[in-house]
Amino acid sequence: MKKMFLAVLTSLALCSYGFAQDDEEEYEEDEAPAKVVKKAAVEEEEEEEEAEEEAPAKKKEKKSSRKPGEAILGFGIDMSDAIIGGIDGSVARFSVIYKLNSNMELSAIFGMYHHGETTADVNGTEVGAEDNYTALSIGVGFDYYLGTPILPTSIGGQVIYDSFDEDNSALEFNILFGAHAEVVKNFVVSAQIGLGINYIMGKESDTDTSRLDFGFAPGIKATWYAF
Repeated sequence: MKKMFLAVLTSLALCSYGFAQDDEEEYEEDEAPAKVVKKAAVEEEEEEEEAEEEAPAKKKEKKSSRKPGEAILGFGIDMSDAIIGGIDGSVARFSVIYKLNSNMELSAIFGMYHHGETTADVNGTEVGAEDNYTALSIGVGFDYYLGTPILPTSIGGQVIYDSFDEDNSALEFNILFGAHAEVVKNFVVSAQIGLGINYIMGKESDTDTSRLDFGFAPGIKATWYAF
């Protein structure tokens, strides 16, 4: 009887231990998803905080990618055309210059000159010579800057259409080499020389005429890089 009683107690003890183990395993299985979710939430919050800390730095880098005082838009004038144009009536040319990058520039070229009508007093009567006209010039230019050590130099070209009056016009091609000096900040003076080719078209006594001229094309240009 005593042995049977001990056997029963032993069986009850083993059963209680087994139930306790099953309860702990079920408890751990129930806690595992909650721990995973909590860990994922913590990691997500940490990633968001890191992203917020990196965002201002990226914005700052983007804002400071352009050098201070580095202008990309400028306005130029061909000083030789501006001076001589007022003397012989040729078109004075201006240009708007855009920096594609540190080595390349694209230019829009334009100009205008109006020649008024000449009048004369003939026996007290004013007579007009009907020689008035408006000359226009429009074109494009391109310059590529070379990596020279002392002064910046460039090589480039221009294509320009000139209209002198309804009967006379010209198509101009220039290949130019230039040296550039920054006199003050963002103000550059350029000396250019190269080859100029002009195809001139006109009309004389109802007859169409044309000719091809070419020669050296020197010039001095002043450019202000404003923006």
